[in-house]
Amino acid sequence: MQRQVHVGGDDLGGIFNRIGLTAILFLSGANFSCSNVSFLGIKASSLSQSSSSSSGLSISVTGAVLSTTGDSVTITPTFKGTVNSVSISPALTNGLTLNTKTGVITGTLTGAPSTTVYTLTATGPSVTATATVTLTILATPTVAVPASPYTFSLGVPISNITPTLSSSVTSVAISPSLPTGLSMDPVTGIISGTPTATSPATYYTLTVKDAAGDTGTNALNSFSILVNQAFGDGSTGPLDVAGLGTTVNSYSAITGGTGSPWSTISVSSGSFTAGQEILVIQMQGPSTPFPWEFATVSSFAGGVITLSAPLQNTYAYNAGAVSQVVTVPHYTNVTVESGASIVPQAWNGTTGGIVVFRANGIVTVNGNISADGTGFVGGAVNHAAFAATTAGSGESWIGASLSQTSNNQGGGGGGEDPTAFNMSGGCASSSGSYITALAGAGGYATVGSSFVSSLTCNAVTSIFGTGGSTYGSSDLTAGLFLGSGGGGDDIWQFTANGGYPGGSGGGLVLIYGQQITGTATMTSTISANGQGQSSGAGAGGSGGTVYLISNTLTLDNLTVSAAGGAGAKPDGSGSWNGGRNGGDGRIRLDYNSTTGAMPSTPAPGYTLTPMQ
Repeated sequence: MQRQVHVGGDDLGGIFNRIGLTAILFLSGANFSCSNVSFLGIKASSLSQSSSSSSGLSISVTGAVLSTTGDSVTITPTFKGTVNSVSISPALTNGLTLNTKTGVITGTLTGAPSTTVYTLTATGPSVTATATVTLTILATPTVAVPASPYTFSLGVPISNITPTLSSSVTSVAISPSLPTGLSMDPVTGIISGTPTATSPATYYTLTVKDAAGDTGTNALNSFSILVNQAFGDGSTGPLDVAGLGTTVNSYSAITGGTGSPWSTISVSSGSFTAGQEILVIQMQGPSTPFPWEFATVSSFAGGVITLSAPLQNTYAYNAGAVSQVVTVPHYTNVTVESGASIVPQAWNGTTGGIVVFRANGIVTVNGNISADGTGFVGGAVNHAAFAATTAGSGESWIGASLSQTSNNQGGGGGGEDPTAFNMSGGCASSSGSYITALAGAGGYATVGSSFVSSLTCNAVTSIFGTGGSTYGSSDLTAGLFLGSGGGGDDIWQFTANGGYPGGSGGGLVLIYGQQITGTATMTSTISANGQGQSSGAGAGGSGGTVYLISNTLTLDNLTVSAAGGAGAKPDGSGSWNGGRNGGDGRIRLDYNSTTGAMPSTPAPGYTLTPMQ
């Protein structure tokens, strides 16, 4: 920005070019007059100031201040009469110096925001004249927006977005326009409101301005807002579930995509329609976190989904990684009758394991919404007769089961029996039929249990599987994971049969409901529990994930759980003949209001209220 100021009809050549700190001059003194003066937002078109003595000595000040810290500054006074020297009070700071012969002030502007009144005194033969200069330095106008991206839900009041503004900011503008229903205070920059229409993820720029008209903006592409259909549009209609094992989703493995990020997704199977919502989610891969997001189908042909807008994330689908697409129905009301259930297709290595839907009315659970034991599968039994073998570890986020006693990340390790065990050595069970090695249980939010001691027979020690490790995060930002499988048992016996595999982990339940409620404490459940074992040495799978988002969450008569599956022998049992317990899964609850007791198996690792 450039601005010229005229003093007493003379051109000051005053250029106010603010990129950093802004300096503004106010001139005052004897014979001071002004017309349309503009400093600190008051528009300046002319200004004159002078001081004279009876002997005819006078001083007037003209000057230019380049406002950016580090820029040069020159203020040049003019005199009438004989001047021997010029002084200034107080002493100059902010990197400026005075030439006491010419009165010229020069330097490189430094320092914090401040306002200082300087008096220039011209001294002649037995006479002086003065003029004052008010130098105001304004801080550079800056703005920063905390943690982004922001995801909001249609019809739900947002938690205000409050930017951080520097002290000199007097106004804030935003571009492009905010989603319908949201507004911004033009002074504070605070964004608030209730979204009344969906909006794709969009980057916004806040432009702040100070009193002198200087501007600043937030960092490019650092602030985005997405408004999704939290509870959906009800386009699928009502759902009344009266039978057991009802599946409301369909599943397709991702085989590729185009665009960066993808605007199309290739799938292995399935059928999709324009306007349909889908969940895109990564299930397995060599490292976490795993992305997930919702998208809308624009068209579908030849196994290729064309999206209405590009994805926000990148999804791996080969080299050991697995991602899938899951359809998301939009119901009005959902009622699960007593004795009935909604379940997912069990995870099969490429698809399944997930229940997801939206409901803009009431979700009433009289029966069950269950993803119990539908997650990553348990390790297989290895029971070759009279042979040294190792059972399979549980499947987990890192990949399929392996024949190993160490854990498979979250998957519990399998048991291993050596050939030296034999029946005549007195190592048989009470029935005299087998020797077994215990497996490690699946882990997720907590580690899977392991048998902590060992069993030795004929100087050979059986090797027990290691419990699965933890993964993910309590707020689910590291991914929406399935629970991991427990390890299988290894049995040495006279015939190649028998034994017990590990239990599968719990699946994923993701429900957006305007209101979610139950009617019977013992029979109304939403769960993603791990699969247990009632006998043998196969270990339990870990609990999966339950994520509920609701305006009104009524827990008085509703049990929510993601517990690990129990082994045949409880943890701490002295018996070696029994698998261990799976670790707990994860529960997250987002709501605006709730009643009833919070879940305890396990307790929610994260809650968000008000919901967003």
